[in-house]
Amino acid sequence: MYRVTNLIDRGNILLGEILKWCLPVIVVLGAAVAILRYAFSLGRPWLSESFVWLNAGVILLGTASVLATEGHVRVDLLYRRMGPKAKAVVNLFGTVIFLWPFTVIVAHAAWPGVVRSWRLMEGSASIDGLPFLYLIKTGIIVFCVLLALQGIVTVVRSLAVLRGTAEPRPEVETEPADRPL
Repeated sequence: MYRVTNLIDRGNILLGEILKWCLPVIVVLGAAVAILRYAFSLGRPWLSESFVWLNAGVILLGTASVLATEGHVRVDLLYRRMGPKAKAVVNLFGTVIFLWPFTVIVAHAAWPGVVRSWRLMEGSASIDGLPFLYLIKTGIIVFCVLLALQGIVTVVRSLAVLRGTAEPRPEVETEPADRPL
């Protein structure tokens, strides 16, 4: 089971590493949209959409990587003071009670729209827009699958900590979010 969870974990982390190279492109596209619109009074729907859609794609596909590297924001002020077993309980229940139901609800709600979008090969509502809106809508389903899979990793590792059989976590090259400031 650890092989599978490590594969999921490393796959999500690798995807996040790849996606982070899209961020400078997003910045350049956003700047180009603003400069063209406000300096030259030119609007290009395909350019605006590429900025928004690429941003959406990075967020949808990169969320599981953020969870894998513990880069998400923790609201719980007590979590960082907890021991490994208490953290494992919080992570276990958080995944089972919140994460997995969330992914199921979102995927269930998105599925009919994704199917309809593929059937129509839906594109932008703008004449000069991008032709593949169905891919962005599919990203919602991929988001749910990647996040649910990363939840499996969290559950397996939490149970291993609670049983006292935890294997060391594979090396993650990013810094954890709960490091002291």
